[in-house]
Amino acid sequence: MLLILGRNAQQEVGKMLLHRSQSFREYKSFDSHLLPPESLS
Repeated sequence: MLLILGRNAQQEVGKMLLHRSQSFREYKSFDSHLLPPESLS
């Protein structure tokens, strides 16, 4: 029972992190349009 719950929780956390990294990547690419490339580094 705990193993199943742990696996489901890991999947939820994985989805959350994936969504967060995708939105962060979109934010970075959007940010790079506003800023000159050398300020990103």
